[in-house]
Amino acid sequence: MTGCGRQWCTKCGEETIHRDNRKRYESASCLGQIMWREGPMRLTAGDLDLLTRKGLRNGKQLLLGLEQKQPGHKFDLPQERSLRLLDGILRHCGLCPAAADLELDPRSGVYIVRGPLGAATEGRRKTGFLGPQQIEWLSTGRTVKVPNHETFFRFVDPEDWERCRTRDEDRESGLPHQTHRNGGESSTRTQINHQLH
Repeated sequence: MTGCGRQWCTKCGEETIHRDNRKRYESASCLGQIMWREGPMRLTAGDLDLLTRKGLRNGKQLLLGLEQKQPGHKFDLPQERSLRLLDGILRHCGLCPAAADLELDPRSGVYIVRGPLGAATEGRRKTGFLGPQQIEWLSTGRTVKVPNHETFFRFVDPEDWERCRTRDEDRESGLPHQTHRNGGESSTRTQINHQLH
């Protein structure tokens, strides 16, 4: 084992893990850790970094699975196979008349988000984009570049993206401030949709 090694919280005693550059032996859940350390060897076990669901005004459900990869992180074959299978299921359900009762928006699917993310090293240590993110839809292979938080929020929530959570500590974070503006919402979302679909 290289790097920091296993560590435990000095207050509660639970094992700590790397959030931004997780090692192969680290899992975000206790169940995942059990699978990685003791589970069947010929079984692919993994998770998604983020799953979002948006009830759209037209009655459809937009379901997005997002897997983020830092620069230099490899997309291993077992994980890619599993995510492509999940993406295919979502894509099928969004287009198939027999699955119409699910009311799944056809943009639903699994997307890979590639780019640097990190945290400030001072103040409240706010996390943020450290550079542009490239979003790839596994079904189509099409990609779009997302330069900032605002554009990413428009991607995951095409209707109410400007209504974001705010934290007072973000003002003193040491990271570039991400602003939210109403101008160009429709055209930006249309551009993102056109590039991905």
